Amino acid sequence: MQDYAVVTYVDTLVVSAGVVGFSIASNLVAAGQKVTVVDQAGIGEKASGVNQGQISLLDRSARRELEMAFQSLDAYRAMDVSHGIGLRLAGGLAVLYTDADIDRAEAVVEERRSAGLDCRLVHRRGLAPVEPYLSAETVAGGIHCADEGYLDLFAVIGVFVARIREGGGEVATQEAVTGFETQGGHVSAVHTTRRVIEPQTVVLAADKHILRSIRGMQGTP
Repeated sequence: MQDYAVVTYVDTLVVSAGVVGFSIASNLVAAGQKVTVVDQAGIGEKASGVNQGQISLLDRSARRELEMAFQSLDAYRAMDVSHGIGLRLAGGLAVLYTDADIDRAEAVVEERRSAGLDCRLVHRRGLAPVEPYLSAETVAGGIHCADEGYLDLFAVIGVFVARIREGGGEVATQEAVTGFETQGGHVSAVHTTRRVIEPQTVVLAADKHILRSIRGMQGTP
């Protein structure tokens, strides 16, 4: 690893300039922490850049996952009121192709409803009001969730970035992590293409491809 004269001291270093990393960083800044976000690409250029902004709830299997999803949805509703992030909760439909799928879905719907999710099983004859462009001849039905929809993900990212910078946080793009130093099993320093960052905590919020490359770096704990 190359030595740099520039050393940055922070409470938390977040690796990822995507919506997950910025959400984490924004909340940490609001809690009074000194935070730096770094990413080898630009703002929202990786996984967040190809995300459609879809809000999915049906695929949250565990009750705790749904609880966190509900909290996120409440936050998006508030953000839409204050900043206009294009939130549109028109409902979502998970398509079921066979009668066997319908039978299995009954237990799924019951479980999700018991966890507080507004969802229902729709049979073939009831599809038209929910999704008029879906042919009832080719599918058996679906699970409809009223609280699913879309938002403008880049508008959300813009809100998070503004909050981070207004709170004294740093957003550094085009700056890749190149290695780690550890002491006692904990990360003591992170080397990037520009400097050394000494954080109390490191949050790896990047997508799986970046995480794979990080695992192979020198000093990775």
